[in-house]
Amino acid sequence: MRLVHFSVQGNHIHLLIETTDNEALARGMQGLSIRIAKALNRVMRRRGRVFADHYHSRVLRTPTEAAWALAYVLRNFAHHAKAWREEVADGEADPFSSAARGGADPPPVCEPRTWLLTAGWRRGVRPEGRARAA
Repeated sequence: MRLVHFSVQGNHIHLLIETTDNEALARGMQGLSIRIAKALNRVMRRRGRVFADHYHSRVLRTPTEAAWALAYVLRNFAHHAKAWREEVADGEADPFSSAARGGADPPPVCEPRTWLLTAGWRRGVRPEGRARAA
């Protein structure tokens, strides 16, 4: 399992992950959840469960799905900010995401290996309704 991009929201986390199959995803998510829970418990000086026993996943199959998912993960904080009537500039990066690492195309946490997340997403129709130049 490779974590490509992430965004930490108030009560959930969005992840863009590559895996080889469902078993790799399940094992990877279990390990990641344990690691994050231990770190959060240490910071908050508490013990116990942090995450629910489930997660929602969606397999991305097309460049457009990948482009939309990437935009969703990296820009979802703006949607939440609007609900709280906070202003977010168009190019502003989410400080609690992998987008905070800078640039128009922020570097991934871990370099993707699949065509869909290395180059394919650039061919997809993005949420703004236009294709991205390759």
